Amino acid sequence: MTLEIKYAFAELAGVSLAIKPAIIMPTGNYSAGLSEGRWQFGGTLIATREFEDGKYALHANLGYEHHDYRTAELRASTRSHIWSGSLAGEMEVVKGFFSVADFGLASTADRSTRQLSTCALTGIRYEINDHLDMNAGVKFGLTRPEDDISALYGLTLKF
Repeated sequence: MTLEIKYAFAELAGVSLAIKPAIIMPTGNYSAGLSEGRWQFGGTLIATREFEDGKYALHANLGYEHHDYRTAELRASTRSHIWSGSLAGEMEVVKGFFSVADFGLASTADRSTRQLSTCALTGIRYEINDHLDMNAGVKFGLTRPEDDISALYGLTLKF
């Protein structure tokens, strides 16, 4: 499970800049291979340009994650530093209901490959109220390191 907090810190020439630090919590069963068994960290730098009072928006993201593996074997075969980038767009379809699309790439954890993990995502965002959004989408892997298809969902609290 990942907890992220986004903070918009500047606006330059109509582009909003934000940082989103992240804490990755080890909620899976480590012995079953579903978790690294340790807390991890990361962050994302986000640039957003809105058009027509928020009816359309473009986002550019640059992210980083650090992973600290328990065993020497995992540390030797797995990258600790994962970089990612994406370009996304959203459009308000009806009041409070947005269609979103995202294209991203990232380095992979597997040290044996240099192939980037690339994906395309499509989904929806619904503004329940001024402080709560609900999100759902489907992510499609475009290269071998990425999962073929994933379902994503989440809640966003806004303060």
